[in-house]
Amino acid sequence: MSPKKYDAVVIGAGSGGLTAAVGLSKIGKKVLLIEKEHIGGECTNSGCIPSKALLHHAKAYYKANQIAGSTAQSETYRQAAFTYVRKTIASILAHETKEHFTKQGIDVVLGEAVFDSQSSITVADTTYSFKKAIIATGSKPRTINIPGLEQDKILTNQNLFSQINLPKQILIIGGGPIGLEMGQALAYLGSKVTLINNGPRLAALEDEAISPIIEQVFNEIGVTIINNASVKSVAGNVASITANDGTFSKEFEVTFDQVLIAIGRIPNIPNGTKEAGVNTTDFGITVNNNFQTSNKNIYALGDVSAALKFTHVADDSARQAIMHIASFGLIKPKVKAVPKVTFTNPE
Repeated sequence: MSPKKYDAVVIGAGSGGLTAAVGLSKIGKKVLLIEKEHIGGECTNSGCIPSKALLHHAKAYYKANQIAGSTAQSETYRQAAFTYVRKTIASILAHETKEHFTKQGIDVVLGEAVFDSQSSITVADTTYSFKKAIIATGSKPRTINIPGLEQDKILTNQNLFSQINLPKQILIIGGGPIGLEMGQALAYLGSKVTLINNGPRLAALEDEAISPIIEQVFNEIGVTIINNASVKSVAGNVASITANDGTFSKEFEVTFDQVLIAIGRIPNIPNGTKEAGVNTTDFGITVNNNFQTSNKNIYALGDVSAALKFTHVADDSARQAIMHIASFGLIKPKVKAVPKVTFTNPE
C-alpha cells in the first residue's frame, strides 16, 4: 500500500506544533498533525496553564487568610486547589480538540510517529510521505536516581497536578523556576516545604541580586532552604541530605510525604531520526538558524531543539519556520530578545 501524501507533517501538538500546523494549513498546505499523548502539549496539560492556575489559587487563599484568618470556608477553598487546576486545564482543552483542528483542514492522527526514511513517517501501521516535516515533540522532566526513594512518592510537573490532596510535607529538589513557583504555591497553601538547591543561590539563571530577595521571602512564609545540597538517600519518609559549600559539610534529615523533582528538562527525540538523516545530541536535535535539521526538509523547534525552553519561544519559532517555508527560504528567521518570567511573588 502506497504512503498517504502530505505537503507537511507536524509531530507534536504542543505550542510549537499547533502553531505550525495551523499556519501551514492557512498558507494552503495539506497538513498532517501527529500527537503521541495530549493535544495541547506540556503547556496546557502540565506546564504553564496548571502551574499558573495553582499559583493563582494559592495567592488568593494566602491573601484572604492573612486578612480574615482561617475559616471553614477558606479550608474548603484550600483543599480544592488541584480541583481548580484541573477545571482550568479542561476549559483550555475544550478548544484544543482533534475536531477543532480537523475543521481547519488539518488531518490529526493520535499515536507515536517514527521516521522510516528522509521523507516518510509511520504511525501504527500507516505510512505518510511528506515534502516538509516539523518536529515539535517538546521535552520531559529530567530525573535522578535516589537510593531508597519509592516511585509512588516522586512528583514531577507531569503528575503533580493530578494529585487529589495537598501534601502536608513536601521535599522539592531544584531551585529553578519550577521548584520556586511550586514551592511558593504549596507553602501558601499550607504545606511544609523544604527546598534543596545544588548551587549556592536560588534562581541561578536570574540576576544575582534577585536571589537574596527570593530567599528572604521564602523564609518568611516558612520554606526551609538548603543550598549547596544533595539528597544522598531515603529511608521510608526520611531523606538524608548533605550540604557542602566547599569549606565544610553538614548532614540533615528531612521528613516528607512526597518529593518534587524539578532539576530541568530533557528533549523528547522521536524514533527514526537516523533514518531521516536528522542529527541529534544529548541536548536535542541540531538545527541551523532557519530551524532546519541536517535534513533540510525537516525542521525542529521548541524544547526538542531550543536552549530556551519556553512556550512563547516555541510559538514564535513555529511562526518564523512557516515564513521560511512559505518564502522558499527567502525570509530568514530573526534573532530576538526573549522576555521571561519566573512567577514567584515577587516575580
